Formats: sequence, structure tokens, C-alpha cells
Amino acid sequence: MNRHGVYATVRSAATRLARVRRRSRRAAWLLKLRASAVWERARLDIDVADDVRLGTDVRVTLRPRATNGLVIAPHCVIGDRVTIELDGGRVQLGEHVELRREVMLHVAGRFDCAGWNLLQWGASVHCDDAVSLGRGVVLSERATVVDSSHHHTTPEDWVLDNTTTKPVVIGANTWVGAKATISRGVTIGDHCIVAGNSLVVTDVPAGHLASGVPARVVRPLDLPWESRGLAAQD
Repeated sequence: MNRHGVYATVRSAATRLARVRRRSRRAAWLLKLRASAVWERARLDIDVADDVRLGTDVRVTLRPRATNGLVIAPHCVIGDRVTIELDGGRVQLGEHVELRREVMLHVAGRFDCAGWNLLQWGASVHCDDAVSLGRGVVLSERATVVDSSHHHTTPEDWVLDNTTTKPVVIGANTWVGAKATISRGVTIGDHCIVAGNSLVVTDVPAGHLASGVPARVVRPLDLPWESRGLAAQD
């Protein structure tokens, strides 16, 4: 066997070994989750595709005596030290979703990723009602999506106990910049950009750039397919 043949054999063996390790890690992780559900007397509806890639120290917590759901479609990647807190909620990840290192999901409602989504390092989602990410949405580093807020009622009431929720919808192929925050009740259209460090408290129409604290719609984006359509009409 020549040198190239040896390299090919070694690569093939390494690939098979990595595949075995991924499957073993997935099996142990699922076993731990099911044991946790029994311990917490919780119901866990779980469906994790065979090819999902799990990093190290991926943690899932369950609300005791509650119904929790976790669906992860094929070709997903869950990075190191990702935390998913299921507080009686449901997480549904479509195909080709990647949660990178230290992503944090706290879900008491329903969190849906349509597919081909990327949540960068340290991004977080706080879902008490409903949060929906359209196909191709990207949350950059340390971006936050939260569908609830706290308010004062009386001097004696702790503000943390007073919560108002409203769903958040982020349209397809939208990019949310680093450290931006999307607040409750906001709908962001398709093909938008939210600049880094922005605070979005009102809706953003499709195909626009939003920036600032609070964010305002700055301008429409130059979307090539629309430009070509206008040129064809002329």
C-alpha cells in the first residue's frame, strides 16, 4: 500500500471512530435526560435525530411535574456548554440548526427554529410565551431575544413577580448583530439586519436595517433580487 493509501485508511478509521464516539455521547445524553425526567416526575416528549452532534457538557434541566418537549431534527449541532432550561416549555429545532458554545435557552413557552439557523457563542433566548426564528436567522455573539418584561404594580409587590409576555417573531434570513436585544412583542420581517448593541422594541419591516437604543429603522437594504426586478421593469 502506498503512502496515499495509508493516509486514506487512517482517515477512514478516524472518521468511523468519531462517528462511534458521537453516537455513544448521544446515547448517554438521552439516557441521562430520561433519568432526569423520572427523577423530577416530569413528562419529557423527546425526539433527537440520530446524526445530531453534541458537544461536551450540554445540559438540559426540566421543570418538575410538568410536560416538557425537545425536538432536534437531523444535521443539527449542539456546541459545548449549551444550556437548555425547559420550564414546562417546548424547543423545536429544524434541520441544520447550530447552537454554538454557551448558548442559553430558557423556555417556558414554545421556541421554534425553522431550520438553517445559527446561534453564535453566548446567544440567549428567554421564552415565556413564544419565540419563532424563520429559516436562516442568525443570532450573533451575546445577542438576546426575550418575549417578556417586568412591571411595577404596588410598592409591596416584587417587580420580578409581575410579568407581561407577547410573542416574538424574527423573519427568514435576518441577521441580528452581536449584543443586540430583541424585546417582547416585536416582529422583524424577512431579510433584515439588526445592528450590534441595538435594543429593538418596535417592529421592523421586511428588508430594512434597524439600529440604535432604542432601535429605529434606518433605511431599506439593497436586496439584489429586488434591484434586478426593478431593472427588468425599466
